[in-house]
Amino acid sequence: MAANNLIPVPPGDRWRLLALVLLALCLRGYTVANTTVPSRDCIVFVRDGLQLESPPPEYESRLAVLRKLEHHPGYPVAIVVMSWPVRSIMGETTVASMSLSAQLVSALAAVLLVFPMFFLARRVFDRNIAYAASAIFTVLPVYVDVSSDGISDSLFLLTVAWALWFAAQAMDASNWKRAFLFGSGSGACCGIGYLLRIEVGVVALGIGLTLAGTLLNRLARRGPSRQPLFAGIGLVLGFCVFFGPYVQAIGKLTNKPTAGALIEGALKGEAPKKTYFERDESRLRGVNLPIAAWWNDKAFEGQSKPVWALKALWAEYSKAAHYVVPFFGLIGLLISLRRLSDPRLMMLVLTSVFHLCVLYTLVLRNDYVSQRHTLLTVMITTIFVAVALPAVGSSSLRLWHRPSATSQLAVWMKQRTPWQVGAFLTLAILAVAITRDLRSLHHERSAHKEAGLWLKEHGDPSIPIIDPFGWTEWYAGRTLDRWPDPHQPLTVPLYVIFEPYSDSAHSRLAKYEIAQGLHDKPGSVALVEYTPNGKPKKRVVVYLFTPEPKKKGK
Repeated sequence: MAANNLIPVPPGDRWRLLALVLLALCLRGYTVANTTVPSRDCIVFVRDGLQLESPPPEYESRLAVLRKLEHHPGYPVAIVVMSWPVRSIMGETTVASMSLSAQLVSALAAVLLVFPMFFLARRVFDRNIAYAASAIFTVLPVYVDVSSDGISDSLFLLTVAWALWFAAQAMDASNWKRAFLFGSGSGACCGIGYLLRIEVGVVALGIGLTLAGTLLNRLARRGPSRQPLFAGIGLVLGFCVFFGPYVQAIGKLTNKPTAGALIEGALKGEAPKKTYFERDESRLRGVNLPIAAWWNDKAFEGQSKPVWALKALWAEYSKAAHYVVPFFGLIGLLISLRRLSDPRLMMLVLTSVFHLCVLYTLVLRNDYVSQRHTLLTVMITTIFVAVALPAVGSSSLRLWHRPSATSQLAVWMKQRTPWQVGAFLTLAILAVAITRDLRSLHHERSAHKEAGLWLKEHGDPSIPIIDPFGWTEWYAGRTLDRWPDPHQPLTVPLYVIFEPYSDSAHSRLAKYEIAQGLHDKPGSVALVEYTPNGKPKKRVVVYLFTPEPKKKGK
């Protein structure tokens, strides 16, 4: 067991950490520099941050803005803080400066995540496992995309990793004072995580139940029980420091509409409302799309929804874990079963189990799951992957110790260690993943950006835009710090943004049905169109809709 000083970093580990930082930095730097457009969520986060910074006239204070947000405020605030130096360098508040600020927050969080993840895995296992696990998770393509985009996931995972590390330290503490200190640190990280995403409750639950189980076990064995008791007290107090003021300020548990509806519906015994991601039944063909899976009553009539939910969750988890990771992770978990009495290891297992159970429940109720939702469990899985690598290496080396194996290759292999074979497997996983990482983020959405820039230069600023996707009006400079009008009158000229030959059935985005109905009316004229390279079905057309004049009565 490592010494109880805060974060001992031997010289060899410093080189490991430097290599991990450089790996994370290079991948995120490349992806940020090669981003075509940020995600739609990024637009919302930027807008929320700017409104918190300077409340619009219709809101009397920042508190009023905070209460109307549909996301937790931590990430929008982080974007604004990051934008201060970015805007000072770029000169003004623009789409470019704010989207870059959002991406830099995510990328920086991903770079910093290597520290708590390395320290956590080293605390529970050893430095080799910590190094391999951190490297593998750092390069997983879904995580690279998410942590280079303008969304909150990597910042959330950073707080989670620190919370788990503080908790592991509390479980190792030699006295109740240190246990309370580290428990408070874990709770504070969970509380900060709650300002980012409500899912942090899963982590707090996993840590709390592990501490409770450790306490009961020690009481039954008449062992030292003050450490887990005070660690648990610290966890609760640290969490409430951030959770309490936020909940009091907004007057409810969460800003998230989906989570709020689930909580309210569960309390009232009501069925969940249809989600933002509900698909158009007439166009839906399959369960899986590149980034997510949806349930549809008509398309999957006769199928068991619980079975579908299980398959969908597994599919999205497998994609996020780059397919090979779950296989090695299962081997590592089986190897680790004999150590489940270690509360630090049990904490990781419980956190993953609770996370997957919550996701499964949400899939059943919301009919939707995305790859990025599974990243918490993927992060923990990679630790068990690293556990499996030397074991697989040891099994492989046994094949070369047969008496009949006398070739030069056999002699060379007999001189290898299990971890040398494990390092080769790690490099193979890294090579496959990095090859996939080297692509432009959201390149298939380039037409929306081009259309927006065209409207900014050539469009009439007095004509409203009907854009169900959000990118075009954003790049046109119409909605950087304000929400688009959801009730545009159809009696005035309108710019309509539409993908006439899209290969996917779009979710019920705001104004999608309006744009669909307007783009082929007699009063609509195609002004300009753009097609992404290699993506003809993602072609975007800008229409000018002019309503027919009302006929005068006779």
